[in-house]
Amino acid sequence: EVIFQRILEGLSCDTYSWVSYPTLCNRLMDKANGDATHSDEISNYEDADWLVVDSIQITKGNEGSKLFRASVLDKLFGERLENSLPSILVFQDDISKQDDLTSEFGVFINNIVNNRKSFHVVLSEEKE
Repeated sequence: EVIFQRILEGLSCDTYSWVSYPTLCNRLMDKANGDATHSDEISNYEDADWLVVDSIQITKGNEGSKLFRASVLDKLFGERLENSLPSILVFQDDISKQDDLTSEFGVFINNIVNNRKSFHVVLSEEKE
């Protein structure tokens, strides 16, 4: 659908960025710790007209690491929401069964997922 939108007048110059969730988290956490190695890529994630984050999984870890990851994700997605930039989030888990997305992914991803305007596509059938 996003690619189809490119043929519409005024949207042919839209920019796109794709990143896997583990790479995104690692780069954002490195930046938060003062490492500027991936500043250009992070800037692209922040400013792209369309951002696709693939392979999002719920991870095991201690509360401290979850809070840190959620806070760096909030900075990125908070800015994107403020600038009305759409994001496509591809989860590997069935998020409809998750009670608390906020502690894992931050306030803004939780808001995106649970917003009535968000469109959900189930990519695999439930196994019995």
